[in-house]
Amino acid sequence: MSNGKFRLSACAVERTKHFRLGSRAQKLFLAMIYEQDQEHEGWATGDAWMETACRGYLRPLARFRALGCAPKADNARFFWRAVEELRQVPDLFEYLALDTANSTLTWVFGLQLHDLMADMQVYALISIADAAQLTRTLDLPLLTQITLNEKKKLPEFIMFQDDPAYEAYGEQVYPAVLDLRKTRRALEPALEKWARYTGYNFMVGYEQPPRRAAYHQARIRFQTPTSTWKANAVQRFVPNTKVVRITAGSITT
Repeated sequence: MSNGKFRLSACAVERTKHFRLGSRAQKLFLAMIYEQDQEHEGWATGDAWMETACRGYLRPLARFRALGCAPKADNARFFWRAVEELRQVPDLFEYLALDTANSTLTWVFGLQLHDLMADMQVYALISIADAAQLTRTLDLPLLTQITLNEKKKLPEFIMFQDDPAYEAYGEQVYPAVLDLRKTRRALEPALEKWARYTGYNFMVGYEQPPRRAAYHQARIRFQTPTSTWKANAVQRFVPNTKVVRITAGSITT
């Protein structure tokens, strides 16, 4: 695609929930996905995906600056820090190299990501311009989940646990019990920012598993101009759920 948008498969979107990346690494990750998506068969689909999975890609650092995913100043510090963070994500890359002498970045995504991207029946169509909004740790999974689900009649997604509808990779598994205070401090201001950016209204339900007095996941529903959530349904959750409403400029319980 060449209109500033790129695809991220639903399975890959689910995988980003396991990432804990700073804003630099989030932006660079999306920029690499975008650049690879511009190539012919950058992401091979169907059963033949392994035939091109180990192909490498090289881009000048200036390209990432032009996309707005890196500072315009000719300084490699941004890239050093982002690359070091990305290298810590298990199995994300087969090869990732920053050449500061020639101002280039070379990468080969790992087989796991290629496998996830091979199924493009359902995908998020993300604008690379949205990368500028990635300033908080939870922004990448929130952006990808919002984009994946925003066209649905009843948009919702789960955070902090794997969605049973998708294959799970367990290298960075979330704890079974959430620290609710810490989770709220991270999640709710991030969602309020996305409410301002998108104009959507969000309803967060911190849910407890059956017969356990502990929160384990956040179910996030949101209302868009085309969604069909009824006012009573969007705020109806299973018993013992803590519900928080988030709109632009407002977080209420």
